[in-house]
Amino acid sequence: MNRTIAPSKSPSVFHLPSFEYTKLKNNVDFYSIRSGAEPIFKLELVLDAGSKYQDKLFQSNLTSKIIKESTQKYKGDKLAEAIDFFGAHLITQTDKDYTSITLYGLTEHLEDLLNVLEQVYFYPEFDAKRFEYLLQTERASYLMNSQKNSYRAAQLTYECFFDSKSLYHSKFDEHDFSKLHLDDLLEFHKKQYNYAPKAVFVSGNLSDKALNRIQEFCLSFNQKSVSPLKKNVLLSKQQEIFEFKENAMQSAVRMVLPSLSKSDKDYAVFRLAIMILGGYFGSRLMQNIREDKGYTYGISAYIQSLQKQSMVTISTEVGVEYTQDTIVEIHKEIQELKDKLVSTKELDRVKSYFSGVFLRWFDGAFQSIDMLKATVLSDLKFDFYEHYIEQIKQVDPKKLQDVFNQKFKDDLALEIVVGKK
Repeated sequence: MNRTIAPSKSPSVFHLPSFEYTKLKNNVDFYSIRSGAEPIFKLELVLDAGSKYQDKLFQSNLTSKIIKESTQKYKGDKLAEAIDFFGAHLITQTDKDYTSITLYGLTEHLEDLLNVLEQVYFYPEFDAKRFEYLLQTERASYLMNSQKNSYRAAQLTYECFFDSKSLYHSKFDEHDFSKLHLDDLLEFHKKQYNYAPKAVFVSGNLSDKALNRIQEFCLSFNQKSVSPLKKNVLLSKQQEIFEFKENAMQSAVRMVLPSLSKSDKDYAVFRLAIMILGGYFGSRLMQNIREDKGYTYGISAYIQSLQKQSMVTISTEVGVEYTQDTIVEIHKEIQELKDKLVSTKELDRVKSYFSGVFLRWFDGAFQSIDMLKATVLSDLKFDFYEHYIEQIKQVDPKKLQDVFNQKFKDDLALEIVVGKK
């Protein structure tokens, strides 16, 4: 290897790893990527059971947690012991849109693990003591995290960026935990889990026999799907939120604004511009506010994609004496990216970095199925990533400047400060 020659800045040709798609008899969308040398698999069920479907706060999150606490067959700790016995790992995750149930295991134990998963999905035991334990754990976690300015700033994002009648609006405090009851979880499970999953994603070293067995398991799901929500996404018109913390040593600073959806033709270029602004260690915000000014240990800019709305977020924590200066410098870097062309040298460097990140997204079957899942849940075409990397390769400084000026709507931004100004 000649280390005096820089590696290629991007893959010359990219194709989504080969995958299989089947529409099962009960209308479940089944996706699989079979590869890898190790005898392991990943099975993920994605349900329309995110927090936007709940009628009461914490319903979605607590339901996803309680189903893996105890079942009709595996009472109490017996469930965790069974999963450990087979060397498997079962996790549930909930966000605004979806709940996912993910099982990692050895292919030799597939049959036994599917029996465990069947218990978790269809026959969970809603035990009152377990519920109370989970509820108090969540409350204690909230009370601890709410002392952190960064956590409070993130909470204010959903409380103030979205209108109070909007799909993704969320506002709560410690008193709301006492309003949730075990029957609420039973009701949510009945409403959202007794229907077919949105999709099933399987990856790993799987034989035809193993794949057929998983599909057979998925045929046990109810054919009916969850009805779409009628609520719309409405954005608040608030532009500044300041929450004073008397003993704060640091202020949490956030700027949140609407972003392009992944389906927008300029999404790849826009995301590259956000990376230049604050998406990696050598970004402009990091160089200015961390390296030059020393206001913070880190600052980032990123895009968060929800099903119905995407957001650009700039986030940092700084010493309270630097709060106002930091906000000024953030606006300065945004304006400079709008007013001046990015140099070819900087653009090439970020393209090279981005290409490395891109390749890591598809490093192995488990990562590849996650990227396939992202296209499915965003209703994108399967050649999305091929066009994505091609746009990154072709973009020039003028195109990047034009897209950033058109699409970065800082006049719609919400600025949040928790701490001191």
